[in-house]
Amino acid sequence: MELFASTDSDHTDVVKLLGRGAILDAGPDRYFGVAIEQAWFSPLGQKTRKDQRVYADLAGKAGKDWLWKARLGTDGKTWLGSANLRSKDWSKEVFLEREIIETPRGVDEGLYYTFLGASFDVPVAKDTLTFTGAVQAFTGGTKGFTHGRVMSTSSRRTLAQCPAADPFFSFHGAWRV
Repeated sequence: MELFASTDSDHTDVVKLLGRGAILDAGPDRYFGVAIEQAWFSPLGQKTRKDQRVYADLAGKAGKDWLWKARLGTDGKTWLGSANLRSKDWSKEVFLEREIIETPRGVDEGLYYTFLGASFDVPVAKDTLTFTGAVQAFTGGTKGFTHGRVMSTSSRRTLAQCPAADPFFSFHGAWRV
């Protein structure tokens, strides 16, 4: 069983309860099963809307240096879920996610977003630059966005040695497409 709960300053609450059953379980990097989820959405403090989902829950290896995971399914209206392909050392990753938009209009009209992106690390001296890029599309005729982010973390300082406001440098931008 998995329980997910979130709330925000706009009083949007989301609770998801997921039950999983494994058909094949050969460890955290190789499995196949089914997951059933009950989701409750309360956007902007309004009445709660319910949604049921069913997923295929699977993971495996892609060659000797890559791992993949996917939880793909449906709510009976469209496909939902997430998937990723990453290197074993986490230095490279491609990811995909599709979910309902957690606003009154999103949950009432069945509007969804799809987020597809990639990230990779580049060692620079004793630091690492992490580059992330993604595109986000929406159903219902809403325009999408492209996202870009560059972060640098220093291996010369531990997080405890960094001031709270300066553990890394980050630049983030989002552009309408």
